[in-house]
Amino acid sequence: MPRSLGRLALAAGAVATITLGCHSEQGPTAQLPIRPMPYHPGAGLTGAHVIVLPLETLRGGDLAGCSASITNPRDFLLDANAQIARALQSKAPHTTWVLPAELAHTADRSAGFAPDPYSVDPSQLLPDRWKPHAELADPLASQLRRLNSFTDAPVALIPVELRFYPRPGPAPSTSGSGRPPASVAIVPQAGCRPVLRVAIVDTRALVVAWAGDVVGDSTPAVSAAAIATLADRLAQAVATP
Repeated sequence: MPRSLGRLALAAGAVATITLGCHSEQGPTAQLPIRPMPYHPGAGLTGAHVIVLPLETLRGGDLAGCSASITNPRDFLLDANAQIARALQSKAPHTTWVLPAELAHTADRSAGFAPDPYSVDPSQLLPDRWKPHAELADPLASQLRRLNSFTDAPVALIPVELRFYPRPGPAPSTSGSGRPPASVAIVPQAGCRPVLRVAIVDTRALVVAWAGDVVGDSTPAVSAAAIATLADRLAQAVATP
């Protein structure tokens, strides 16, 4: 195994574990609104070279305890990244995807010069930190600039974080008043609906083209199949001409 790949796999697990604890302290995930992706989000990507950064952040604290049920965040994120790579290559073949494995190989050959893809910090793009039209700041801006110099890819697809929402509960009876009784609490049902925060960034102008959420299906528990479906939806969206 190349030096960087072994290091990156360990780094992915460490980041996931730390992030779970950190975000759990920020309150329930359900407080974060879902921001839909723009219509035809993949416009302009067909035929382009696009850097794909690895997904490293798994947000904890969801109401249904979905993230807490993931016993091995490192392996979970490695599999999620593999699903994203598979989906992009199979469903958006007219775009040249510069995937994390290739970026890691470049970093291994050019240690100290090419950025380690697992050290790139996209935290400023998190849904509770990102402000539309804000300037892209360092260290992410300089890291993307360096990635562009090694790959000549003018665009970066950044999976920023994965979070979970519970399945919405049934609407309570209004008893003809048009409003639910004050004593009735609307409690979400058990279920794990994955939501992937994604951003598209111009690596030359260093501006965010858009940032939005890909929403998966709700399942009784976190499953590999649900993450594969989520990856397919991402690929189908960015493949749209």
